Amino acid sequence: MAYVIFIGSLCAVAATPAVLGLVRKKPLLVTLRMTCQAFFLVMFIFLLTQTVIPVEGHRALGGRFRVDFFLHLSPLLAISAMIAGRVFIAGMLMGLVVLVGAVVAGRFFCGWVCPLGTVFDVFDRLLFRRLKRPESRDRVLRKLKFLRLTAILVAAVFGVQSAGWLDPIAIATRSFSVALLPAADRAAKAAIEKPLRDKTFRDASPRPDGWLRRTDETLKSLHILYDRDPSYLQTGLVGGLFAMLVLLQIYQR
Repeated sequence: MAYVIFIGSLCAVAATPAVLGLVRKKPLLVTLRMTCQAFFLVMFIFLLTQTVIPVEGHRALGGRFRVDFFLHLSPLLAISAMIAGRVFIAGMLMGLVVLVGAVVAGRFFCGWVCPLGTVFDVFDRLLFRRLKRPESRDRVLRKLKFLRLTAILVAAVFGVQSAGWLDPIAIATRSFSVALLPAADRAAKAAIEKPLRDKTFRDASPRPDGWLRRTDETLKSLHILYDRDPSYLQTGLVGGLFAMLVLLQIYQR
């Protein structure tokens, strides 16, 4: 039941742009796209928090949903993994479905589903919206993506899986799990647990104390807050690369 309530909350949070009319001056299609972006970003973050649960099959929500769902949506990871491993991976077929959808509908995945694309859009609106930048400043550089694709596939033929370093879903997964979520975990614990350790606060504010205590217990039971403090040697490197990607939007959208 707790999971049902929580997933319902995710849907409510994701629908906030449309429900509150925050984009009421935008066309309906733009409002729908922003709502989808919010939903999939929250879902992506939630599934990442569930990777700490040692369950068989790497599944969340009582074993009913794969925590690596978004990685299976990547056509690049799917194709390169099957070529490099010389195997057919049925679970990666979702990525091929996305690829076919891209042929029909263009870059819909980047603008509607991809968590990295959503993060770029958020930072663009918050920090860079006043900058006047062309949609495509360097057409020659944009063509390099085809060389990159060729290099990844050639490497896969020789058994080297390099797509994980360049694929958007893999970049988002690494950035959130290694750098962003541990930082958010510490910040949330500081806001929730620090008052709980303060006897003066507990005595003076019994109701807020009870609310914070229940919130802390619920978030930890859902594995959204961790019982430990995760830290990784690559946090600085991965966080720096993520920041560099975000700041590149100063040059071009």
